Amino acid sequence: MNVEQILTDELRIVADGTPAPPPPDLADLVGSAGRARRRSLTVRVGGTILVAAAVVAAIVLGAQIGRPNAAPQPSEPTPSYYAPGVPYWYDNGLYIGHRRQPGSWREVHSAGQFTVALGADQTAVVLRDGVQVDRLEGPVDVVRLSPDGTKAAWIASTGSDAGVLVVRDLVLARDLGRLPLVLKPKNDEEGLALSLVVKDDGVAFYAVNDVSRKWSPGQGASAQTRQQPNDTTIPAFADPADFDVDIPVRLSPDHLWGGWLTDRHGHVVAATGDADPVRDGVTVQKPEDPGSRFTIALPAGGNGQYMSWDSPTTMIVQVATGTSSAADVLECDIVTRACKHGGTP
Repeated sequence: MNVEQILTDELRIVADGTPAPPPPDLADLVGSAGRARRRSLTVRVGGTILVAAAVVAAIVLGAQIGRPNAAPQPSEPTPSYYAPGVPYWYDNGLYIGHRRQPGSWREVHSAGQFTVALGADQTAVVLRDGVQVDRLEGPVDVVRLSPDGTKAAWIASTGSDAGVLVVRDLVLARDLGRLPLVLKPKNDEEGLALSLVVKDDGVAFYAVNDVSRKWSPGQGASAQTRQQPNDTTIPAFADPADFDVDIPVRLSPDHLWGGWLTDRHGHVVAATGDADPVRDGVTVQKPEDPGSRFTIALPAGGNGQYMSWDSPTTMIVQVATGTSSAADVLECDIVTRACKHGGTP
């Protein structure tokens, strides 16, 4: 039995032991897709973060984070597919050891020994093996962790329309560089759009509104060279080399799987001429484990345009079908290896 089958059997055992929730309707799926997109895009208008459905509460930090006596804790999410000990986000909560921590949290990213967590009040903390070791300078608009978990990057507000991009080596506990930014909203209607990716070597890719740039802190012949970012495009959220593919790969929330759009046979389809490529499948794989790779075929007629993870085992795939019906949004499950339209079971 190969690794792929073993994993599938283990996940199916967990899933089979838990009553299945009722199928979501289209509004739920669209909401899920929106939440997934909001995890990688921060919109700020006039210096205020707009966080949909987040309950802003006081965040209890310091000794309480990751401590068994922090406070009475509700039961863990069921089912939980996260690896033991990996801190994660669920329903505006930070979970450590499958126990919810105090406060309201916007997002949590874990990789290697480290975790970065962003609270609803724009306070961001660093955890090592589930215990807080640092607090990031804020108020923080967006924070990201490198795929190997050794580097963190964040964008923080420093004044009216002013901010700073900071890249920090978490292992050495020192900043690699600081880059002043102008954080001016695009307009009153759209606000300020920020996006950020940091690689294992500390190179940061960031976007302010529609302009994307690459910045290499600590590299170059002089301080002036180091402070000059280059125009570029935001790369994949994960390094495609880890998955032996050359298109954007998106990591699952627990960083155990990567996913990307392919045809239904698992082949990467490139655009040719004016014709749109037909991507009627979504392929998943564990990093550096080609034997775990498999492809889920999309329903007939669906051409994948964008995919994101909604949970450790489910993906939201937007498809082009020529209509605006429920068929435009799919939910694909890596346990059952099937996709469903909107609220259809």
